Amino acid sequence: MKLLKGFSMLAAVAAGVLMAGAARANSIHVTNGLGAGTNSGSTFAYALELTFANTVQTGDFWTLYDFQGLDVSSLAFAPNLSVTTSADWLLTTTPFTPGILVGNQLTEDNGALPNIYLVYTGTTPISATVANVALGTVTATTTMTSFSLVADTYVGQDHTTPGNSIDQNHDNAIVPFSINGPFLPLPASAWGGMALFGVLGGVRLKRRLISVA
Repeated sequence: MKLLKGFSMLAAVAAGVLMAGAARANSIHVTNGLGAGTNSGSTFAYALELTFANTVQTGDFWTLYDFQGLDVSSLAFAPNLSVTTSADWLLTTTPFTPGILVGNQLTEDNGALPNIYLVYTGTTPISATVANVALGTVTATTTMTSFSLVADTYVGQDHTTPGNSIDQNHDNAIVPFSINGPFLPLPASAWGGMALFGVLGGVRLKRRLISVA
């Protein structure tokens, strides 16, 4: 795979790493942080983990933005059976409204591309009282035969212990993405800086593109 170069890309990835480090201190995240999620051919796997001193309660969630070419029939969640069962989780592509939206959905979620939602529907809280707890693995397949790999946004929500306050995170994981778009629209405030970035050879509207398969 060819590593793409450019100041704007490096800056975006560096910012993502810093953000990932802060986010991983709490909440639900994909293990290994930035770029996490493994893919074999067209199938991607995301191992989810609840970090120490947190609980997952009814309505807590994990959402992955912009999984292009998603084969809905391929969506699956394999829970950690020592913690919960499949009946305790809802895995869907149907949008839902969390209590508090994490991140800036307008600049990070492309409405033309499908998202993946995993929501905890069980009634017994999952607690990470001693160490991090593996929640399970989400798998998804893309129907695209040629695609790039991009670090895109995921968000998660759980609750802190003690205190029981809502805890949310905002990080990145690898998803498939067509080099032909559609790309994520830039916020209106960004257009003023386009001339500066133009001298770097152009800026992809879809951010955090890191490699091409």
